[in-house]
Amino acid sequence: MAGGIVVAWSSRTGNTRRVAEAVASALPGAELLPADEVDAVPGDCAFFCGFWVDKGEVSEDALRLLRRTRGVPVFLFGTMGGNPGDERSRAYLAKKLAGLRGEGIRIASLRMFQGKIDPAVVERMNRTRPMTEERRARLEEAARHPDEADFEETRAWARECLEGMKDNRSA
Repeated sequence: MAGGIVVAWSSRTGNTRRVAEAVASALPGAELLPADEVDAVPGDCAFFCGFWVDKGEVSEDALRLLRRTRGVPVFLFGTMGGNPGDERSRAYLAKKLAGLRGEGIRIASLRMFQGKIDPAVVERMNRTRPMTEERRARLEEAARHPDEADFEETRAWARECLEGMKDNRSA
């Protein structure tokens, strides 16, 4: 893997796996692996790691990988049920990034995508919270993602990350 490209992912519903596949498709020669199958990543590798938001946290297997590869720059991407562009999501991401960086995880870039929520999670939420029209609309919007526009954005982002890495090495 020295000097190669590793795209690792953690996924519960398939959202993050599909985003990871889009990343890998934009990067010829990329090795695509579930996060729990990656033991180490060489420092000269282009390292992409995908996670899903689990009860407001980075998914556990992705977090274990990030901790094992502490110090290696990572292009981080994730999926969440909420809209990654809204104020609440941006505040969450800023807090999570600060925590990860505080652990020595070197985040070179981050891109988040909306994704469908696991139906079992929705069912549990329905038992404790009433279904409002606003909540129903948010769930319906999340169910439409990730979509082809998200995948195109993913591929462009992955190519930009790799180009930036090459530019930094040659500088």
